[in-house]
Amino acid sequence: MVVLVPDDVLRSTPSHEDGIRRSTERELRAFGAVLIQRASVLLRLTQTTCVSAAAVFQRFYFRRSFAEFDVRISAAAALLLACKLEETQRRLKDIVVVFLRLHMRSLGEDGNPTYSGRPTPAVDLAGREASEMKQAIIHTERHMLQELGFALGALLEHPHKYVLQFVKSLKRNTDFVLCELAQTAWNYLNDAARTPLCCQYQPHQIATASIFLAARKLGLKLPKSPPWWTVFDTEFEEMRRIAQIIAALYRRPPPQFVSVARKTTQQLQGSPSESLVWSPSDEGTGIAVGCSMVGQVGFRTYGSADQGLDPTRIAEMLSEEQASAEGGRQTSPTAGGSGAVEKTRSRSRSPQGEQKAERKIVTLKLGVARLGKSKSF
Repeated sequence: MVVLVPDDVLRSTPSHEDGIRRSTERELRAFGAVLIQRASVLLRLTQTTCVSAAAVFQRFYFRRSFAEFDVRISAAAALLLACKLEETQRRLKDIVVVFLRLHMRSLGEDGNPTYSGRPTPAVDLAGREASEMKQAIIHTERHMLQELGFALGALLEHPHKYVLQFVKSLKRNTDFVLCELAQTAWNYLNDAARTPLCCQYQPHQIATASIFLAARKLGLKLPKSPPWWTVFDTEFEEMRRIAQIIAALYRRPPPQFVSVARKTTQQLQGSPSESLVWSPSDEGTGIAVGCSMVGQVGFRTYGSADQGLDPTRIAEMLSEEQASAEGGRQTSPTAGGSGAVEKTRSRSRSPQGEQKAERKIVTLKLGVARLGKSKSF
């Protein structure tokens, strides 16, 4: 059992509250999941890592808005986090290179990809674009951990492990038919990662709906007395709703990136450097989000809301500094320079320092005595 998103959040998501239409949000969710799947193939990751990244990605946007975090950077951050969770480590620079190349492939002129049928240019990892993307990915990954409560293990139970168990329990058919049924259901589950079903229903319910769709596609008759879905602890209405959501994916065109208006951001308190990437949830005033070629969160820029120090406050600071300097002169010793030097010298000496010096001298004397005794022998 996994923790599901509450119904009130499902009805009113953060993106919807920021004025993003539901159709646009649905398109961006599917687009981010497709990016994760394509990057997983290029990075040779397991299917478990790919599904975990898609689940983290879908859950993150029930906590934050598409107007705050760019979908392409969030997809890369979710994949990086899933690699750590599933112990299939990939270097950050490899993920950056793959997502930059995917972005180059998506660029087009007159509706046609620019690099169609030919290789993309080399990515300069030392360049500004790659460096900004690295910082943005790390920054978004940190926000994902914070928003999901650092307890992602309890959220990542996938329906893929149930579908194989459920198919094996159907012994009325031959092994060949069962293998084909399992493969078709598995394919439906991979496509279901483009939807937020993992946040709405339990994994075994999604697996049951995928078997239902696979059996209809292959023309297989499954037991009805008792109904086979009740054996898998699933109601018929739930299975039907899940199947309708998955089947609706094949009636839409391939998902595309949709640009949304960006929200102004606030400065992150306690940041060690001004050159770091700033988040939409950071605290402060007068900071806006920029969007570069790959859509990552840009460097912070101060707006007109920033104000300098008040001239009266500057005068007060100067007067306080002058008063403290005069107070230091009044408390200084009035004796001559030699007296002050003697006083400081006497202060600098301590009994421990004198004992250490005596110990060194004794050691040296003993060493000389032993050396002379050895020579006389």
